[in-house]
Amino acid sequence: MKTLLITGTSRGIGQALAHRYLDQGYFVVGCSRDIQGAQSFSTKKNYQHFALDLRDPTAVAHFLNSLASQHPSIYGLINNAAISSYNSALFSSLQTTRDILQVNVVSVFQLCQGVARLMYSQKSGRIINFSTVAVPLSLEGVSMYSASKAAVESLTRSLAKEFGPIGITINCVGPTVVDTDLMRQLPKRHVTQLVERQHLKEVATVDDVGNVVDFFLSEKSQMISGQTLYLGGFG
Repeated sequence: MKTLLITGTSRGIGQALAHRYLDQGYFVVGCSRDIQGAQSFSTKKNYQHFALDLRDPTAVAHFLNSLASQHPSIYGLINNAAISSYNSALFSSLQTTRDILQVNVVSVFQLCQGVARLMYSQKSGRIINFSTVAVPLSLEGVSMYSASKAAVESLTRSLAKEFGPIGITINCVGPTVVDTDLMRQLPKRHVTQLVERQHLKEVATVDDVGNVVDFFLSEKSQMISGQTLYLGGFG
């Protein structure tokens, strides 16, 4: 049974992906800021949940040590967890900025590094990071979130060169607005404005995202690495 690590499984896309891959026969290791994030998986035998605050690099290091002792073979890592702040740059706090960079960039690097070390011995693996259409669209109101995801895309391209010789692929998924509880909390005008900037004038579903992740995760995708695929259509 292949093991997948998915971050941010307490809700939204991360939770949907965890259920998707459990249904496909994977063993899924998930995490969220507290143990309550495991509630929707209470009936799933092949699911293990960790309480992990990605803002704490020491906690991430301890988690990776636990992962290595319990799951020495990892097929895939999906770095889904992220935080954002919808606010004018003029009124954004430095603490919020630090949190965004720690969760969205530093912890992603830590997890890529730690899991790639586990994958090294098997000379194969799939790593999938999450970006956003806020990067190519340079969306206003989310400047640091957009900057952090641009860093993830750059990191992905660089790591693809380092990890390629040992059989590990690493790619990015860039969702547009996705129909989740989080999206429903956004002002409707923001959602409408973003959808209107796409070639495909509709909100994406978690299945749309899952289809892209399936593609990058597939054993048949061994020749695809260092790529970012955006949903919605732009350019």
